[in-house]
Amino acid sequence: MMGNFMATIFNLVFLADADRSAAPWMPVAGTEHAHHVDGVFTFINAICVFFFVLIMALCTYFVLKYRQKDPNDLPEPSPSHNTKLEIVWTAIPIVIVVIMFVYGFAAYMNAVVAPENAYQVKVTGRKWSWTFEYPNGYIDGNLHVPMGEDIKLLITSEDVIHSVYIPSFRIKRDAIPGRYTVLTFKADYASPEDGYNL
Repeated sequence: MMGNFMATIFNLVFLADADRSAAPWMPVAGTEHAHHVDGVFTFINAICVFFFVLIMALCTYFVLKYRQKDPNDLPEPSPSHNTKLEIVWTAIPIVIVVIMFVYGFAAYMNAVVAPENAYQVKVTGRKWSWTFEYPNGYIDGNLHVPMGEDIKLLITSEDVIHSVYIPSFRIKRDAIPGRYTVLTFKADYASPEDGYNL
Protein backbone atom coordinates (compact mmCIF):
# COMPACT_ATOMS: atom_id res chain seq x y z
CA MET A 1 0.00 0.00 0.00
CA MET A 2 2.67 2.52 1.06
CA GLY A 3 4.89 1.46 -1.87
CA ASN A 4 2.10 2.14 -4.37
CA PHE A 5 1.40 5.51 -2.76
CA MET A 6 5.08 6.53 -2.92
CA ALA A 7 5.30 5.36 -6.56
CA THR A 8 2.30 7.57 -7.38
CA ILE A 9 3.92 10.56 -5.63
CA PHE A 10 7.17 9.89 -7.54
CA ASN A 11 5.32 9.81 -10.86
CA LEU A 12 3.41 13.00 -10.10
CA VAL A 13 6.53 14.88 -9.06
CA PHE A 14 9.04 13.60 -11.63
CA LEU A 15 7.15 12.50 -14.70
CA ALA A 16 4.14 14.79 -15.04
CA ASP A 17 4.72 17.16 -17.92
CA ALA A 18 8.46 16.41 -17.78
CA ASP A 19 9.19 17.80 -21.25
CA ARG A 20 7.50 21.15 -20.55
CA SER A 21 8.54 22.44 -17.13
CA ALA A 22 8.89 21.39 -13.51
CA ALA A 23 5.31 22.27 -12.68
CA PRO A 24 2.19 23.26 -14.59
CA TRP A 25 2.16 26.72 -13.01
CA MET A 26 5.62 27.56 -14.38
CA PRO A 27 6.13 29.01 -17.86
CA VAL A 28 7.42 26.79 -20.66
CA ALA A 29 11.18 26.27 -20.27
CA GLY A 30 12.82 28.31 -23.04
CA THR A 31 16.50 27.54 -22.45
CA GLU A 32 18.79 24.70 -21.47
CA HIS A 33 19.40 26.56 -18.20
CA ALA A 34 15.65 26.60 -17.51
CA HIS A 35 15.63 22.80 -17.70
CA HIS A 36 18.50 22.69 -15.15
CA VAL A 37 16.62 25.02 -12.80
CA ASP A 38 13.45 22.96 -13.24
CA GLY A 39 15.46 19.84 -12.40
CA VAL A 40 16.70 21.40 -9.16
CA PHE A 41 13.16 22.55 -8.33
CA THR A 42 11.72 19.10 -9.03
CA PHE A 43 14.44 17.34 -7.03
CA ILE A 44 13.96 19.55 -3.95
CA ASN A 45 10.18 19.37 -4.29
CA ALA A 46 10.29 15.56 -4.46
CA ILE A 47 12.44 15.36 -1.33
CA CYS A 48 10.06 17.69 0.53
CA VAL A 49 6.99 15.68 -0.54
CA PHE A 50 8.68 12.39 0.38
CA PHE A 51 9.65 13.55 3.87
CA PHE A 52 6.29 15.25 4.46
CA VAL A 53 4.46 12.00 3.65
CA LEU A 54 6.94 9.94 5.71
CA ILE A 55 6.67 12.21 8.77
CA MET A 56 2.86 12.41 8.61
CA ALA A 57 2.65 8.60 8.28
CA LEU A 58 5.01 8.10 11.25
CA CYS A 59 3.13 10.66 13.35
CA THR A 60 -0.17 8.93 12.62
CA TYR A 61 1.33 5.51 13.35
CA PHE A 62 2.83 6.60 16.68
CA VAL A 63 -0.33 8.44 17.78
CA LEU A 64 -2.37 5.29 17.19
CA LYS A 65 0.19 2.82 18.57
CA TYR A 66 1.08 4.69 21.75
CA ARG A 67 -2.23 6.30 22.66
CA GLN A 68 -3.39 5.82 26.23
CA LYS A 69 -5.83 2.92 26.12
CA ASP A 70 -6.65 2.83 29.82
CA PRO A 71 -6.71 5.97 32.01
CA ASN A 72 -4.90 4.01 34.74
CA ASP A 73 -1.97 3.02 32.48
CA LEU A 74 1.31 4.68 33.32
CA PRO A 75 3.47 5.76 30.40
CA GLU A 76 6.44 3.54 29.64
CA PRO A 77 9.81 5.11 30.38
CA SER A 78 11.41 6.46 27.22
CA PRO A 79 15.11 6.10 26.43
CA SER A 80 17.23 9.19 27.02
CA HIS A 81 19.00 8.84 23.67
CA ASN A 82 19.90 6.46 20.86
CA THR A 83 23.33 7.11 19.38
CA LYS A 84 22.78 5.10 16.17
CA LEU A 85 19.48 6.84 15.46
CA GLU A 86 21.00 10.27 16.13
CA ILE A 87 23.89 9.56 13.74
CA VAL A 88 21.46 8.41 11.03
CA TRP A 89 19.12 11.40 11.36
CA THR A 90 22.11 13.74 11.25
CA ALA A 91 23.94 12.03 8.37
CA ILE A 92 20.94 11.70 6.04
CA PRO A 93 20.04 15.43 6.07
CA ILE A 94 23.71 16.36 5.61
CA VAL A 95 23.97 14.13 2.53
CA ILE A 96 20.68 15.48 1.14
CA VAL A 97 21.71 19.12 1.68
CA VAL A 98 25.12 18.52 0.04
CA ILE A 99 23.42 16.92 -2.98
CA MET A 100 20.96 19.85 -3.19
CA PHE A 101 23.85 22.31 -3.00
CA VAL A 102 25.93 20.60 -5.69
CA TYR A 103 22.93 20.25 -8.00
CA GLY A 104 21.85 23.87 -7.43
CA PHE A 105 25.38 25.26 -7.70
CA ALA A 106 25.85 23.54 -11.06
CA ALA A 107 22.65 25.21 -12.34
CA TYR A 108 23.79 28.58 -10.92
CA MET A 109 27.20 28.36 -12.58
CA ASN A 110 25.49 27.50 -15.85
CA ALA A 111 23.75 30.91 -15.67
CA VAL A 112 26.74 33.07 -14.75
CA VAL A 113 29.74 31.57 -16.58
CA ALA A 114 29.52 32.31 -20.29
CA PRO A 115 31.51 30.47 -22.96
CA GLU A 116 34.29 32.58 -24.51
CA ASN A 117 32.59 32.72 -27.91
CA ALA A 118 29.21 33.85 -26.49
CA TYR A 119 27.23 36.55 -28.31
CA GLN A 120 27.51 39.52 -25.91
CA VAL A 121 24.75 42.06 -25.40
CA LYS A 122 25.31 45.03 -23.07
CA VAL A 123 22.17 45.66 -21.03
CA THR A 124 21.64 49.03 -19.31
CA GLY A 125 18.75 49.68 -16.96
CA ARG A 126 17.36 53.11 -16.20
CA LYS A 127 14.12 54.46 -14.83
CA TRP A 128 11.23 53.19 -16.99
CA SER A 129 13.39 51.67 -19.76
CA TRP A 130 16.14 49.30 -20.85
CA THR A 131 18.69 49.60 -23.63
CA PHE A 132 20.38 46.66 -25.32
CA GLU A 133 23.64 47.30 -27.16
CA TYR A 134 24.59 44.61 -29.66
CA PRO A 135 28.12 43.66 -30.82
CA ASN A 136 27.69 45.61 -34.08
CA GLY A 137 26.94 48.82 -32.10
CA TYR A 138 23.17 48.76 -32.72
CA ILE A 139 21.14 49.94 -29.70
CA ASP A 140 17.51 48.96 -29.17
CA GLY A 141 14.89 49.02 -26.43
CA ASN A 142 14.15 45.32 -26.96
CA LEU A 143 16.30 42.25 -26.51
CA HIS A 144 16.68 40.13 -29.65
CA VAL A 145 18.99 37.11 -29.63
CA PRO A 146 19.63 34.28 -32.09
CA MET A 147 18.21 30.86 -31.20
CA GLY A 148 20.66 28.09 -30.39
CA GLU A 149 23.63 30.38 -29.67
CA ASP A 150 25.28 31.06 -26.33
CA ILE A 151 24.28 34.55 -25.19
CA LYS A 152 26.06 36.66 -22.57
CA LEU A 153 24.23 39.62 -21.05
CA LEU A 154 26.58 42.21 -19.52
CA ILE A 155 24.24 44.09 -17.18
CA THR A 156 24.53 47.48 -15.47
CA SER A 157 22.33 50.39 -14.41
CA GLU A 158 22.53 54.17 -14.75
CA ASP A 159 20.53 55.17 -11.68
CA VAL A 160 19.20 52.60 -9.17
CA ILE A 161 19.10 48.82 -8.88
CA HIS A 162 16.90 47.18 -11.54
CA SER A 163 16.35 43.50 -12.32
CA VAL A 164 16.62 41.65 -15.62
CA TYR A 165 14.13 38.81 -15.30
CA ILE A 166 12.93 36.43 -18.01
CA PRO A 167 10.65 33.79 -16.42
CA SER A 168 10.73 31.32 -19.34
CA PHE A 169 14.52 31.33 -19.22
CA ARG A 170 14.55 31.05 -15.38
CA ILE A 171 17.09 33.86 -15.18
CA LYS A 172 17.19 36.98 -13.04
CA ARG A 173 20.06 39.30 -12.30
CA ASP A 174 20.23 42.71 -10.68
CA ALA A 175 21.46 45.68 -12.69
CA ILE A 176 23.62 47.65 -10.23
CA PRO A 177 24.91 51.19 -10.84
CA GLY A 178 28.69 51.29 -11.34
CA ARG A 179 29.03 47.49 -11.59
CA TYR A 180 28.60 44.82 -14.23
CA THR A 181 26.79 41.55 -13.63
CA VAL A 182 26.55 38.66 -16.08
CA LEU A 183 23.84 36.29 -17.26
CA THR A 184 24.26 33.62 -19.88
CA PHE A 185 21.77 31.41 -21.70
CA LYS A 186 20.97 29.68 -24.98
CA ALA A 187 17.43 30.28 -26.30
CA ASP A 188 15.72 27.05 -27.40
CA TYR A 189 12.71 28.57 -29.15
CA ALA A 190 11.39 31.84 -30.55
CA SER A 191 9.51 34.15 -28.19
CA PRO A 192 5.85 35.02 -28.72
CA GLU A 193 4.98 37.93 -31.03
CA ASP A 194 4.94 40.45 -28.19
CA GLY A 195 8.14 39.08 -26.61
CA TYR A 196 8.81 39.01 -22.89
CA ASN A 197 8.72 41.92 -20.45
CA LEU A 198 11.81 42.52 -18.34
